[in-house]
Amino acid sequence: MCGANGTCQPVRVVLTAGGGVIHWVDAAKGSNSNPGTETAPWATVKYAAQHSSVQPGDAILIREGVYYGEIIPARGGTSGKRIAYVGYPGEDVVISGATPLAGTWTLDGGSVWKMTWTLPPLWVRRVNDGVPQDDDARRRDVVIADGQMLKAVYTRADVKEGTFFLQGSPDNPNTLFAWLPNGKNPNNAKMETSRSNNLFTPSGSESNCNVGEERGFFHFVNLTFRHTANDGLTGAICVGSEGSLIENVTAEWNNGAGIFMRGNNHVARGVYAFSNGMSGIRGEYCDRCLLEYAESRYNNWKGYKPFWESGGGKWLYTTNSTFRYLTFSDNEGPGLWLDTENYNNVIEQSVFDNNYGVNLFLELLTNNTIVRNNVMTRARFARPSFYGYGLLVHAANSNVIIHNTMMANEGGGMRIRADYRAKATGNRYYNNLFVANTKIVLNSDHKSSELSFEEHANVDDARTNKGDGNVLWYRNYATNEFNTFQFRPANGASVTKSSSLKDWQNAAQTDYNSMVADLSKPHVVDTTDMVKGWRLADGSQIIGKAVALPSDIPPLLADFDGDPRPVTSADPGADQFSNGAPDDTNAGVPGDASGNGLITALDASLVLQHASGLLDLSGRASADASGDGAVTAFDASLILKYITGYISCFPADPACQSSGKRSL
Repeated sequence: MCGANGTCQPVRVVLTAGGGVIHWVDAAKGSNSNPGTETAPWATVKYAAQHSSVQPGDAILIREGVYYGEIIPARGGTSGKRIAYVGYPGEDVVISGATPLAGTWTLDGGSVWKMTWTLPPLWVRRVNDGVPQDDDARRRDVVIADGQMLKAVYTRADVKEGTFFLQGSPDNPNTLFAWLPNGKNPNNAKMETSRSNNLFTPSGSESNCNVGEERGFFHFVNLTFRHTANDGLTGAICVGSEGSLIENVTAEWNNGAGIFMRGNNHVARGVYAFSNGMSGIRGEYCDRCLLEYAESRYNNWKGYKPFWESGGGKWLYTTNSTFRYLTFSDNEGPGLWLDTENYNNVIEQSVFDNNYGVNLFLELLTNNTIVRNNVMTRARFARPSFYGYGLLVHAANSNVIIHNTMMANEGGGMRIRADYRAKATGNRYYNNLFVANTKIVLNSDHKSSELSFEEHANVDDARTNKGDGNVLWYRNYATNEFNTFQFRPANGASVTKSSSLKDWQNAAQTDYNSMVADLSKPHVVDTTDMVKGWRLADGSQIIGKAVALPSDIPPLLADFDGDPRPVTSADPGADQFSNGAPDDTNAGVPGDASGNGLITALDASLVLQHASGLLDLSGRASADASGDGAVTAFDASLILKYITGYISCFPADPACQSSGKRSL
């Protein structure tokens, strides 16, 4: 491991560089009666977190293993002296909420087995909105078979392979029915459940993470949190009140949210949230926070109501924060969702793909957001039917949306919509590219358009939203429910549904220098390829058609890949064609995934996109920083360590090896 001075040293040297002490934990060799040294480690992280000897500036270094139970630290760090929880480099360290599920199973019929449930009920958040499933999904009971989470269903008749049903009310469960994968007899399986709400929580509270919390300044590195029965609104890991640093942390297969950030000045970098029951990376009241190089995928597998906190990650009351280099994809709910009084945030250079309902959602007084250089693809239809948008600006104001590409979203590219709660005024959108959005489903309630202003209280409110330099897709259908533009104020006046740019300009009084693409001429590479197809094609009619931004909006000098973007005659969308995407050459120094001769945060972002299937770097050997012959998220982590000074060379560099420096 390497320190901030760029000198590679053994891990124990790096973690004590600030004068702190390392406390060792080893599940295989330790005992909580030991002093917690390298030669006599403690056995559990829970014990270490409560020990009086662990003080600000210290580190708890954890060797490989699975560590069970909720961690409630006795104290936090201080500014400049975080308390670190570090998984030993190169080893898998898992914090698990699982506990044995004891009991005898009997065959109920077919491959379904049952057992008497004797555990006390878990607290459940009730909504009582008249939809039974909404309350059912909030039940926190979990069943784990041989390390695999089973999915809850809510009637005996719905039990199928890989699911379970807990009969009885949340207050009085009595019988468990389960069908294990491959029909396995649960008496011959490792059966577990969970009784814990969080896995790391400074407050130890069952309420939302860190409410009233004062402990902060933690540093989390190389840890995985899984298998806890957390409430939907709380995270498996709660990061503290302020100043925490979260790096290379994964939260997966938890009942509720994965990672929860609340407080001030947190940095989460290289974090992953996969297959959590409700949402991936969630935040509230986060001021001056940074989330970067993060992935959130496959969340809300449990089936919570998609527009109640679910999806890739919902953020509330968050201010002055930055979201960048994200991949939020394949979630059963919105991708990234900023809802309720979020102000002055930036969302940039991220990919939002194949999320249910909305890829990027700015809702209810989410104001003064800058959305730039993002790619939003394949948002899926959801009910109510207006969902399925790449970007939805809903009851939100004064947002700036520039140089984004929205392609193949089923409901449309972008919708700006007001409702009874708030207006949607003063939003500005420039130099965006709307490509092949709207999925046509005739004789259904799926009605869609590339660009729309809807439900504004009056025409004048709608017309305060202004755009220019945008490129839109031409739609020509017999029905006007599938078109390029919709201008539909709430009072029914001046409704326009058309694929004519002139009609839109007359109705919305904007987009005077925008264009509708001629589909017979080159435009983007391939509208069916979400990985590279959104980039501009050779000879594209779109090249150079961007307009100069208003004087109060700073020029955007780089594109999605970090390539230079000119101030004038730039290209609409996230890709600046004249500088292109990474080519296929094998040349370059290790870590230089972009091939531009520099090693920057861009290179880590490109490697993560490759690891996620969103970019193909298989022909670029320099992206393989580790030298193991593959381009993976591990290479991205090495690049991040290099640019932040934690390492000074890469394993793939022969000079690094011959110098004798440690590069991991």
